Amino acid sequence: MPSGATVLWEAPAAGGAVRVTQDGVWVLSSFHDWNDVAYGRLAADGRTVEVHLTDETRLAAGFGSAADATELLRYFRQHLYPHQPCTIHVVINPLAGQGQADAVYDTRVRPSFEASPHTTVVYHTQGRGHAGYLVQHMVLAPGDVIVCVSGTGVLNEVVNAVVGHAASLPHDLTVAMVPVGSSNGVAVSLGILSPVHAAKVVTSKQRTLIDVIRSQPVTLPRPQGQVSGTLGSGGSLNSDEALVQVHASASSDSSSVTVSPRQSSDPVAETHGSRHVRYGILAYTAAIAAEVSWRSEAYRALGRWRYALPALRRIFARPEYYLSFNTPDDPEPQPPSSLVTYFIATSLPHLYDGCHAAPSARADDGLLHVQWIPGGHANRRNLLRLYRRLATGAHLTSAGTPVQSITTREITIDVEDTQLTALDGELLPSTPCRLTVLPSCLQISVPCARRSAG
Repeated sequence: MPSGATVLWEAPAAGGAVRVTQDGVWVLSSFHDWNDVAYGRLAADGRTVEVHLTDETRLAAGFGSAADATELLRYFRQHLYPHQPCTIHVVINPLAGQGQADAVYDTRVRPSFEASPHTTVVYHTQGRGHAGYLVQHMVLAPGDVIVCVSGTGVLNEVVNAVVGHAASLPHDLTVAMVPVGSSNGVAVSLGILSPVHAAKVVTSKQRTLIDVIRSQPVTLPRPQGQVSGTLGSGGSLNSDEALVQVHASASSDSSSVTVSPRQSSDPVAETHGSRHVRYGILAYTAAIAAEVSWRSEAYRALGRWRYALPALRRIFARPEYYLSFNTPDDPEPQPPSSLVTYFIATSLPHLYDGCHAAPSARADDGLLHVQWIPGGHANRRNLLRLYRRLATGAHLTSAGTPVQSITTREITIDVEDTQLTALDGELLPSTPCRLTVLPSCLQISVPCARRSAG
């Protein structure tokens, strides 16, 4: 036992002694910080306490009496759940994680929720945009938590519903994520290690405020005679039609629900009154970054490797992208005439698990971390180096990957009408747009720094 630890309670158990201390719990001769303990529950015999840890191992302490077992659980509840009980609203995308989201929730998350003093309500999404609809119709109270058992798509819908309707929702709401998707960039960036770890963070109500990226359309001067481009075959499309057409194409090989032209795929944004105002917490992507993300939808079964094949295909195809941008200190932006191969504006360090795009980014630093590669430097060798070095963040410091970068709180971006852009992986319906950081705008579940309970 750590020297000087105050013993709150002690009882003999099968295989050793169980001592509850102010700094943690000593179970069967093994010390565990309270942050290591996911939950404890009473076994069917009434005299054995099962201790589940966040690394998904389990210990069992058998007591001579039910009273000792019950008393241990009382201390567990006192230290694991120091906040007032709340309602946990669980939004599950049943198609996420190759159809395993329900199984992940039932086996690795639900036991932790049931062992806590909180109440749980479960919802299942039925298609694109449904998560936002569910949030609008939840019976929410101050202090409640909305948990997304999904990938980034459902999380993005929930974020848009919570931020977009903040004035009409109760205060002190928290958004949380149980990662079961194929990329999990948000979870990796926030330090969520596993579904069990996510459940522990939610039930102990560890949380913080993070920044939100707002994307809204702006009107920029265009040369006389410039018109909207076309998307694929067919006539000219306006921005709404283009968005729907692209979503329909992208969803043919994924779990997304296909929507027909002119049909809203985002009832939350439409109800909000400005259909093109969008919110995100991860990244805006354009040029090859957006195209690879979109094309990777067909390879979800490959998990984090889903990006490799489309990335290599686009690198060897050497497509051309035209983009311009400016920050508040720059002159007025020009039409999209600059050749840019790679462009991202992110607020978190990881775009996905295995892509450490912005090592210096922090969820609450109030900044967009903008990176791009001018087209003149985008030969195949440099792009292959970029892809390889993104895994560690070395692309920003290594020779041979001519990535330019700035940090800013606001940026205005204009691209050609036929090019893809996305926010948190969701295609944006219109350009040009202005990205603005909303500092400390969203309360989200994150692991707190390791600390002693007491």
